[in-house]
Amino acid sequence: MGTVVKADAELVWAYAQYKWAQMPEHALPCCIGHIHALRPMTYSTEQLARTVYLQGQWPCMFVHVVATVVGVQRNEFYAEYTLDDGSGTIDVHCRQTLPTWHEHRPGAQARDKEPDQLDHSELHFSVGDLVDTLARLHTHSFRGRVLQAVAIGT
Repeated sequence: MGTVVKADAELVWAYAQYKWAQMPEHALPCCIGHIHALRPMTYSTEQLARTVYLQGQWPCMFVHVVATVVGVQRNEFYAEYTLDDGSGTIDVHCRQTLPTWHEHRPGAQARDKEPDQLDHSELHFSVGDLVDTLARLHTHSFRGRVLQAVAIGT
């Protein structure tokens, strides 16, 4: 079960953690098994509720995962890749046009063989491909944890 934080002092602390965790550059490098083990922490006010996930004391909303594609599906609004790294599996949703992972890394140089952007109205990876993914973590009531890709590449 997640922790619900309501007291004013704790709300300030939780908000600071939320602000830090919502930046993709603070993504947690981890394996898929760790993603499923993250503890949700929700803080709420009268107007809204915010959730971050905790790895020990470290808050995160974004994760960095390197894994093998074991399933591919094209839906109306996104491409879905099922990833497996040996510690578990998770679905990654790729919506619209995303930068390739090497474009998202700070100070990274673009490689000539990859496009700057991937349009996910088409499938770009197939079963057996190793992908490097930066994604935001979401928990759905009917699907469990899924990732929303921010950047993805080989």
